[in-house]
Amino acid sequence: MPFANLSYPNEALPELQMSLKEYVTKAIRILDGPEDIYIFCRMVLAGRLHVDGVEHRIFINARQGLRPIIPSDLALTRDYDSISSCSTTLPFLAPFSIFPVAPFKDTLTSDNHLEGKAYDREVSC
Repeated sequence: MPFANLSYPNEALPELQMSLKEYVTKAIRILDGPEDIYIFCRMVLAGRLHVDGVEHRIFINARQGLRPIIPSDLALTRDYDSISSCSTTLPFLAPFSIFPVAPFKDTLTSDNHLEGKAYDREVSC
């Protein structure tokens, strides 16, 4: 029984560090393979995976395997509409305070939103 451990989900488990690419590749392989959907759900929803019969806690290192960041390659942008917190349904307990507010010359002059299609293997986009 998977939840028989009374300290779940905080029990001490061996750690398994994966790059983001390794994690996604493994998840797709499990989902498309002969394994039970339960294994996939445990991996992506609970961060747990059995390796050689031992359950491990998965840690994703999104920078693993990538080249180091070179500060001169970065561009700093600000997007105030994302932090304006205009919501009547989220249960905030305190108002947001954002400061210092950047000078207008440092604010966005062009759109920086990411766009793309969501993947659903049941629907072709």
